[in-house]
Amino acid sequence: TTLFGIALLCIRPALFDRCLAATHIAYCVAAFGILVLLPRVALHAWGRNAREAQSFERASLPAVSPSEPRIIWVLMDELSYDQIFEHRAPSVALPNFDALAKSSIVFSNLQPAGDSTEKVIPGLLLGKPLAAVRFTDDGLLSYRSEAHIPWQPFDQRDTIFAQAKELGWTTGLAGWFNPYCRLMPDVLDRCFWQFSEPVSGDLSRYLSSTQSTSQNVLAMMPLRHMLSTLLHRPFGGGASPHRRDYMAVMAQAGALVRDPEIRFVFIHLNVPHPAGIYDRAHQTMRDKGTYFDNLALADRSLATLRDEIQSTPAAANT
Repeated sequence: TTLFGIALLCIRPALFDRCLAATHIAYCVAAFGILVLLPRVALHAWGRNAREAQSFERASLPAVSPSEPRIIWVLMDELSYDQIFEHRAPSVALPNFDALAKSSIVFSNLQPAGDSTEKVIPGLLLGKPLAAVRFTDDGLLSYRSEAHIPWQPFDQRDTIFAQAKELGWTTGLAGWFNPYCRLMPDVLDRCFWQFSEPVSGDLSRYLSSTQSTSQNVLAMMPLRHMLSTLLHRPFGGGASPHRRDYMAVMAQAGALVRDPEIRFVFIHLNVPHPAGIYDRAHQTMRDKGTYFDNLALADRSLATLRDEIQSTPAAANT
């Protein structure tokens, strides 16, 4: 860039002057943008943190008899029906999905309600497809069910969890990506959610949606980045964000299944959604696996959850 500037100064001084003036204007615009953005960052960092809740548990829930029915709803993100049940790759073995299919009712004549987790799952919980979603400044969700109608607030009282509560069911959720505990605090008795930003760049590798704005700003500080570079390892742990999220949600999912006081359980797992976090050849957790590896991990996760269900007194009624 410096050599180009010198050459331009020698060959076309007038053009150089114009470029220099344009650079000054660009710096002024950037400085003005920083003046606008900094107060907003400060507002979010110090004024909104109390709203966030990664988890909560309501105390003194009513006792539930093992003879009462339970529902365990497991949603696996980016799970391919085609790969599992119709045109599976020859190298992929999914014995637990095969066993489940032999004792299941399969609804296959369906159309997708959308193409992204942030739209599809809130739509499932509300019982209607969503055309668009957005988060407001205070961290709450609003949506449009059609493209050109006004935005509506996501109302937890319209969800399936509210319907379960009206029928006297206790509710619990362990999920990924969507901030469930923030969106539905009044209709869930137990809740846990986690989502860590994928590694998309050196400075953004430590961002997490469950951290406050101030924590995320500190995570991007150059000193932390330099320490990570000098030590040749991620600062604060070597597992990928996707693998950390999977382990955390699976642990909470198992706890919910084992909890005899929770009758309606919703589990949203981040597998087989990329990035790859499993090695099916060696049956071990490993970053940089393939989608087929993650399918095998989804199969293993299904087995784990079914074993947890079978270990509960209410297994026959689940």
